[in-house]
Amino acid sequence: MNGGRIHGDRAVLFQSVEHYNKIVNHPKFASCFDGGKYDYISNPTFGEQVIVEGCDSSQIAVGDVFEVEGKKSPLVVEISAPRKPGYYLDKKHGTSFGENGIKRHCLTNGLS
Repeated sequence: MNGGRIHGDRAVLFQSVEHYNKIVNHPKFASCFDGGKYDYISNPTFGEQVIVEGCDSSQIAVGDVFEVEGKKSPLVVEISAPRKPGYYLDKKHGTSFGENGIKRHCLTNGLS
């Protein structure tokens, strides 16, 4: 908000603890995440700004609205588009580009 005005849409990227657990513990990619000891809170992989718990992306659709309440200020978020992972996932974690990389795995399994 700026002087009482609300600006246009802004991208806020979300990822869930459950999705991280699936990726971090996957046998093919565990070595990319320190064998399951990866600290995704301090070093998010997907470029997300918010990490949530108890949210399954297969149950979320464009248009869904979420309200997050905290002690400082409320947050209302509307889902406007699905997340498509970028090439940097493979680059960051040293996996192959293409169908054997972590990007493809996350995209195919709805984990991004």
